[in-house]
Formats: sequence, structure tokens, C-alpha cells
Amino acid sequence: MQTMAAVDIGSNAIRVHISNLLTTENKDEFKTLEYIRVPLRLGEDVFSIGEISAEKIDKLEKLAQSLIYLFEIFKVSNYLCCATSAMRESTNGLMVVNTIKSKTNFNIEIIDGAKEAELTNFGLQKYLSDGTWVHVDVGGGSTEINVFKHRVKTASKSFRIGAVRMLMNENIENEWKSLNDWLKNELKNEQNVTTIGTGGNIGKIHQMTGVNEADPISINQILVITGKISQYSTEDRIHILKLNPDRADVILPSSKIYLAVMGAIGSKIMYAPKIGLTDGMLASLKIRNNNGPNIQAIIT
Repeated sequence: MQTMAAVDIGSNAIRVHISNLLTTENKDEFKTLEYIRVPLRLGEDVFSIGEISAEKIDKLEKLAQSLIYLFEIFKVSNYLCCATSAMRESTNGLMVVNTIKSKTNFNIEIIDGAKEAELTNFGLQKYLSDGTWVHVDVGGGSTEINVFKHRVKTASKSFRIGAVRMLMNENIENEWKSLNDWLKNELKNEQNVTTIGTGGNIGKIHQMTGVNEADPISINQILVITGKISQYSTEDRIHILKLNPDRADVILPSSKIYLAVMGAIGSKIMYAPKIGLTDGMLASLKIRNNNGPNIQAIIT
């Protein structure tokens, strides 16, 4: 049995997922040992001033050092840490990565949108079936969209549209047009398209509908829940609806992206399995570990 860890440094939060890889005669599977979510919100800096502030660099460095100790306690043999939209758009992102590496020996890999989508797909495959599916993964700074036909990915694109970015009132009108044009082009002859959404916000909306986790929710159910949320102030969403503080303000901007995609392709239902980038990262770790050296030796 091996213990592996995945760290997703996103624009809104940082997610740490530590799991045991259990190998049986028939299959390999991960069993979660620990899941940590740190609301650092790097996108708040990047989408306003273009770089990560000294205050957040300091917090990120402290988190990296803490993870080194945590991984030692859990006896983590392999880990993968990926930074997405905020870090890759930041003017000082590479400096931050190098500084943390030199001070803590913690490896961070800045990945592009295509790699982000590829990693997420590792954890997504078991939820797909025949027919045409559109996968929508909404983050704080970007949205990754993948098109699958009979379980085979036929198209993929990353757009600079995200919940934190919308919250910061960044002008993304051209990006919205690009997203709509791309969807219509890729799915112009398709009917009965099913959407599958990933990300903490659609997961929370799904939970609030009361629908069984394995079942889809309709576009009308999403509208009902978001309508309910919009009636509360951000503070009341925290105290009355019990939303996390760093989710209370981004859940509605995030929902607009899911709804926009569903509307553009005429999809009436959305599945929302509890998977994310870290699940795909763990699956990738398993593959790399089986085929090569320790992951820490090959991260740049």
C-alpha cells in the first residue's frame, strides 16, 4: 500500500488530498485519508494587480512547509502539486514557485488549461457513458470544457472565465463570446447533450437540491437554488445557509457559467459527481509511479 498526495493551488482555494492507493487482485482504488481546503484566494491579487502579493507569498510558503511536515506524518511517498489559472497568469508566478522551492524544497508545477483539463479527465472517465457529454469545470480564474462522444474526448478548451474573476468585475465579454462560438461550433449537429459539472460550487448546489448524489439535477433545479441563494446577503449565506465564507460570494458567479454552458448547448440536466482536479492528479500519480521514477524527481 502506498500513500500519495495531490495539491491543487487554485485561484480561489488550495485543496490538499492525501490518499492510500489500495491494490487488489482486480483493481486499484484510492481511499482518502485527509482532505484540506485552504481559502487563500490568489486570484484576488492576480486579477486586480497582476501579481501575487508579498502577504500571500508568505502564507503560501508557510503552507508548503506545513505540507512537508504533514506528508512526513502520513508517510506520503509521492505527491503532485499543480498551480492553475492565478499562478500561470501572475507576472511573478515563476518567482513564487522558485522561492518556495529554494526555501522549503516543496515542488509546485504551473500547468496550462489543457493540462488542467487532462488531469481532471483522469478522474472523470468512470462517470461517462455512451452519447455526447460536455464536461464543465469552473474554477476561480478559468473554466475548462471538454466534449466527449461515446467516452472519447473529441475537443477541449480552457477559457479565462472564472468565479473570482467575475467577482473582481474583470472585463471578459470577448471571452464569453469565444466560449459560446466554440460550443456552437463543436456541437452544431448534436442533440440530447448531457452536461457533467465539476467544482465545489456546483457540488454545493447539487447538495442543496436534496437530489441523490448519483442522480442529475435539472436546469430548473439549479435556477431554484440560485434564486434562493440570491435572496440572502453574503453574510447571511454564511450564517443562515451555512456556506463557507470563500464560497458564499462566488457560488452565484460560478452558477452563471454552468447555466450559460447548458443554455448554449440546449442541455436540460447536469450530473455533478464529487470529483475534482486532485482526483485526476492522484490517478496521474499512480500511472506515473507505475511507469517511472518518484514523482518528486520529475516535477519541474
